[in-house]
Amino acid sequence: MSLNPYFSICYAEYQILITIFEGWVKYVYLSEKMSGVNHYLLINQFCKLFAFVLLFASAIGCDNESPYLTVYAGKGLKKAMEEVKTEFKKDHGIPIYIVYAGSDTLLKTLKKTLKGDIFIPGSLSYIEKAGDLVNSHDYIAQHVPAFAAISNSSINLHEYNDLLHENIRIAIGNKSMCAIGRIGEKILDDLAPEDSFRKNIIITASTVNELLKLLNEGKVDAALIWNDMLLWEEAENLTRIEIPDEFNRPKEIHVGILSTTVSPKKAQLFADFMTTKGRDIFLKQGFGNKCESNPNC
Repeated sequence: MSLNPYFSICYAEYQILITIFEGWVKYVYLSEKMSGVNHYLLINQFCKLFAFVLLFASAIGCDNESPYLTVYAGKGLKKAMEEVKTEFKKDHGIPIYIVYAGSDTLLKTLKKTLKGDIFIPGSLSYIEKAGDLVNSHDYIAQHVPAFAAISNSSINLHEYNDLLHENIRIAIGNKSMCAIGRIGEKILDDLAPEDSFRKNIIITASTVNELLKLLNEGKVDAALIWNDMLLWEEAENLTRIEIPDEFNRPKEIHVGILSTTVSPKKAQLFADFMTTKGRDIFLKQGFGNKCESNPNC
């Protein structure tokens, strides 16, 4: 039995599973203070075995009927990227396979697998950290942080200062796993003590999508997410709390062509699409645009 060309994609997803599982195991080990290293190693090996089984099943079942591009994209970009995927194939006949995960997890996966064509993380900083893995990159849109809260909550959160009150439960992203987590930590580092919401943070999440889930399940009162997510169907019962401009940190989203691409012409075609029609899709989905005041950006 031979494995088809999509095996490289399945392997990338395997590495993402390994990264997530190992992070979870370490978290359990530290937070629960398990007794003995052997217990930790047993769980760790089990997670790797489980991920390999998923890899094997995926590798056998993948379809190799037509050429494709492999795109690594931040999980918070999924709504826009799914529309991009449809429109790009409609315009150019090239199928896109998108691997979604937290930006940090994606970067670690790229460094392990050295496979893929395109990298679109939630922040330019991950493109920069990728170094020689990215041949070139171009601006698409802005990711603007904002807080979200339940609209009909008895707590009545309406403005930023409301988040500083006692007993407000706040969730932010894990700074080691997703772009919104890194941004949240940078915002906190710049705040004066009287403006800081740090004391009200009760939980961190590995992806921005998990933050939305925590809100909808009522486990927190507010969460630091991306502004565009408030247009999602899952956010219909949420309200926006804007972060004051003086300490908000909008981030640029760029499309990067990977040095590992085996289809450089197709990858460039996709990058060009992302800076034109793709940008329009992102703006329609609620992302910011620094180019409004500078058409030549």
